[in-house]
Amino acid sequence: MLAKLLASRVRGCLAAFIACAIVVCFAPVAHALEFYKAQVAVKSQSPSERGKAAQQALAEVLVRMSGSSAAIADPQVKKALGRAISYVEQFQYHPNDDQEQLREGFSELLSLRFSPVAIERLLRQETGLPYWPTNRPATLVWLVEDSAEFGKQLVTSDIAPEVFESLSDASQLRGLPLSFPLMDLQDQTALSPEQVWELDETAILDASHRYAADVILVGRFSQTSSGRILATWQFFHRGDSRIYDSRAERVAELGPQALNPLADYLGARYAIVAQEGGSSALVMQLQGVDSFARYRAAIDYLETMALTSEVLLSAVRGDTILLYLNSDAGVEKFTSAVALDNKMEPVKLLTANADVPVWMQVPQGTAQNPLTYRWR
Repeated sequence: MLAKLLASRVRGCLAAFIACAIVVCFAPVAHALEFYKAQVAVKSQSPSERGKAAQQALAEVLVRMSGSSAAIADPQVKKALGRAISYVEQFQYHPNDDQEQLREGFSELLSLRFSPVAIERLLRQETGLPYWPTNRPATLVWLVEDSAEFGKQLVTSDIAPEVFESLSDASQLRGLPLSFPLMDLQDQTALSPEQVWELDETAILDASHRYAADVILVGRFSQTSSGRILATWQFFHRGDSRIYDSRAERVAELGPQALNPLADYLGARYAIVAQEGGSSALVMQLQGVDSFARYRAAIDYLETMALTSEVLLSAVRGDTILLYLNSDAGVEKFTSAVALDNKMEPVKLLTANADVPVWMQVPQGTAQNPLTYRWR
């Protein structure tokens, strides 16, 4: 399979050389993600066929937007799948050029886009499942193949296009933005195929530093004489790491096997979980969080404060996030500690006549009057 592409390998080396000459340090991104859209192969344009396709597409979108592969097992989700067509915002048919699907009678592709508002309401209000906003950590992917013909070699999309296509498809399925190293002279000097194969954490993290990625995924794979693809994957994220193995009969299976565990991990970490609040919870509205890096910095700061035991993300609107902070310190001690660190600037909210502060009417730190700050 992969070992047959010698000519492609030569072209890949030339492409890497050219890239080295014209690009500095921006990792190529796999593709733009469509978070609320799914595409399903269909046999006809009949309403019944469209209804079945809508169920399949909605299940895909709900897994993507909840960050959990177990979402479709929820009883309320199963009910929603029965009326999947009601969540569709628009749909369109396209010719199908997949020869295998055409042989099975799937003559067209149906693209369905679902209402973002309806999907968020379904997850957060009707089912109580997590909701993962579209501002997600970027993952840098390093791949190495060990083949009988070429030995261990770092691979690119020119060397193993089917593998990269599988990863690209899986990134769309789970809503994970992927990027890949340039494989220029700096990369080739910093990291050898043997180091990637051995999952040398220090070497991998050092080589990845130039890309400033939120997550680093490393994959090593080889193919047996029977055609089975054996792979080991490891990801690194903020001092944490996971390692897992996969076995694929087809290249198309490799991407989901690589990304599903990572997507479930990140979804559990970053998806918004319904929060009823409580007597010990302070409610904070934090403005100026207009990127994932700023969001992560703000959450890290709040989580490391001695006065907070837990930080829960409740809502995202533009560059503003709503947080529930479990703290026994009370408003006064908490605001005093924040003032000392100078990480967040307090924002004063006034009433319409601009003469009576809101905090004099409603207690601060509540859902009606959240503590309001701007991240510096």
